[in-house]
Amino acid sequence: MVQAALLLLVLGGPADDLYLRKRLTELTNGYEDLANRQSVQSLRARAAIVREIGHLPYSDAMRVHAVKLLARILHTDRSYTMRVDAAMALGAMGTPRGLDQLYRGLFGADAQTERYALLHTVLADALARMRDPKGLAWVGREVLQPAIMRKKTDYTRMAGAHRWTLVAHTLDGVSRAGAVSLQPEIELLAASPLARIRRAALRALIQLKLSPPVVKKATADEDWRVRLIAARATTHDTAVWIKLLADEHIAVRRTAIRTLGQGDAKGIPLLIARLTDEKELRYELNEALVRLTGKDFGEDQGLWRSWWAARREQFQRAHDPLQAGAGRPYFFNVRLKTRRAIFLIDVSASMASADGRKATRMERATAELKRAIGQLEVSTRVRVYAFASEVRDFPGTAARAQQPRIAKWLDRLVPSGATNTYGALMRALNDPFNADTIILLSDGSPTPGTFDGKTYGRPEQILAEVARVNELRGVRIHSVAFSAGMLHKGEARTGGGQFLRRLAKNNAGTFREVR
Repeated sequence: MVQAALLLLVLGGPADDLYLRKRLTELTNGYEDLANRQSVQSLRARAAIVREIGHLPYSDAMRVHAVKLLARILHTDRSYTMRVDAAMALGAMGTPRGLDQLYRGLFGADAQTERYALLHTVLADALARMRDPKGLAWVGREVLQPAIMRKKTDYTRMAGAHRWTLVAHTLDGVSRAGAVSLQPEIELLAASPLARIRRAALRALIQLKLSPPVVKKATADEDWRVRLIAARATTHDTAVWIKLLADEHIAVRRTAIRTLGQGDAKGIPLLIARLTDEKELRYELNEALVRLTGKDFGEDQGLWRSWWAARREQFQRAHDPLQAGAGRPYFFNVRLKTRRAIFLIDVSASMASADGRKATRMERATAELKRAIGQLEVSTRVRVYAFASEVRDFPGTAARAQQPRIAKWLDRLVPSGATNTYGALMRALNDPFNADTIILLSDGSPTPGTFDGKTYGRPEQILAEVARVNELRGVRIHSVAFSAGMLHKGEARTGGGQFLRRLAKNNAGTFREVR
């Protein structure tokens, strides 16, 4: 391989195509030999083939042959993992022919079967890798423009009931790819009669850091879910923020508070003013003010107003906005600012491993949880779930005063089984307890888990389901990774650790590694 790479660097023109044609033939033959084998060794070898196909420096002529092989893998390989990897490679390649095969592979007949359920959720990740302007133009012409005109195409017919899912994932993908050239199409879709498409288009505009008039208009949309997405946009229009902070729906108000809390000093007086009228989200208001100012006067509006009146002229945002909360409760360095929290603690077999501190991961996790619950305010309500192959919960809800009962329950848990992260997250998000915060601790990658008749195990599947359920609930999800069990396997960047990092980032939470 080193000699081949040197050949590509030293030679040029036809020599490149000659080598690439030969190498692609070798890869194709290698895949043919491995295609029908389902061993772990075969899967690894096929994955290596897909990675190499996706990274070779093709000419336009040779790219056609590479797309053909990747499309075959996407359409026919029996491994879900291989199909996903092929989809990612096609997205990165970004040619019109490759994108055509990508959509057909993700929304075709095979993708609708139970075996490949949610395969189409990888479309956004695949398109996010696209950098070819021709590919972006193709997406605008073949997917977005027909959607604007409500015109059926081969792709929407093929997607059937998922046709608007196809458009929504496309918008997500091209925005992450930085497709500013598609702004006109995205703006038109932001005015769609379908609320789901308006939400997807607004997310795309915000991802692209664009604030056209349609974003401001969306803050008054009749659908509260659209207003919620619009509340994530940065705007200096005070009237808009006052309206969002007083919205009738709690999720819209929560999102507006969080957005202002990540902004600049202009949000401080608006947040202070809401302390009187806001009855349900005063904790959120206080947290946003702490992030902006580095000060913590609780929910006392008078103190906040006096402090701001004396400092508004020379105010500078705190470099470490949470430093003032040093006395607040923490769970493995995740600051707990909550009234109703659910803790999800991994008790799979690997949690029985020692971590070099004369204690098992399970012992460290439960000790930290007992300590954190003991520091919570008396009025804070807590639910605790322990998950492995199955999900178990502490009976009933608990306040800080019941910490001894929780401690005894935790001490009886014995690590065993797999890591049903999907089931734990879905149980927590659907719990009528109505938590405002979820804290998930785990030491490894998710394994297949079941909830409500659905079984998912791949990180992108779980993230997609969490996003679907939590988009409108706005529960903050923090994650803690015991990286002592991940780093030596590279998981902190590519497996369980990366999944937990994305989970927190996607849900307004904090990610922490524990070693």
